[in-house]
Amino acid sequence: MYKARKFYVLDKADGFSPELSSVWDVTTDGSYEYTRTAYEKSFYPKGTFALIRILKGTMCLICSERTICLHSEEFIFLPVSDIISYCSHSEILNYYWFNFTAKSIPCFTPGEIYKSSIRADEISRMNDILSFEEEGLDPYCLSLVNTIFKEHVYRLILSMKKSENESTENFARIMQSMRDRVAENISVKQLAEENHMSERSFRSMFLKYTGTTPKQYLIKVKMQNAAQILQTSDFSINKVSEKLGYSSPFQFSRDFKKFYGVSPNSFRKKDNDEQD
Repeated sequence: MYKARKFYVLDKADGFSPELSSVWDVTTDGSYEYTRTAYEKSFYPKGTFALIRILKGTMCLICSERTICLHSEEFIFLPVSDIISYCSHSEILNYYWFNFTAKSIPCFTPGEIYKSSIRADEISRMNDILSFEEEGLDPYCLSLVNTIFKEHVYRLILSMKKSENESTENFARIMQSMRDRVAENISVKQLAEENHMSERSFRSMFLKYTGTTPKQYLIKVKMQNAAQILQTSDFSINKVSEKLGYSSPFQFSRDFKKFYGVSPNSFRKKDNDEQD
């Protein structure tokens, strides 16, 4: 009998070899603020990055070109040289801070804010790293710490990819639901609430995937259905308006003309003339 589980790796390493300079696990209150000293700025070599991960609360970072607010479950990679000062903007702030050197960071863009759920295995990796608290780590311990941190970054990448796939699938379901409910007079606010999102997040999601707002997409779906109804039926404009969830035929006609450039009656007449 022979039983095996295996896979092959064919020289596909990405060359990411981080070297940690310092690691912090901080819990503080709303009075916390810190300005980096000249000594600290000189301590870290050129090319040092910070990975800042917020577990709870809100942190405000004053950087050389902008101010950044990070909230729970968000994280960011920043060149350490860009950071001037930072402070707590919540009653309780808990964050991880990794300073490290690397030629590049895979998959992440420095300065961009990312968000992913905080998992138990992430806390476990952080505890593993902080278990080496003594100064003067021997080469083997130092290599292990860097390896654990490297795994940590890769796990964040995998988490982001999984979240992106789930978001894409969820968005596809939302779009299908909107198409299925074209006959309803439904608002963007209602759609956002049904999907447990704020209107702002709902709008951002649509802009990300479609380049249009939820309202624009709703109108597009209704107008495409309106054109089909006008071409295949003799329903009155009032009836078409009603079938598409409009409370006012005037509003329907206005949206239709804005979308197609002609009124519903002109659109139907033109279509009939072309068929004749």
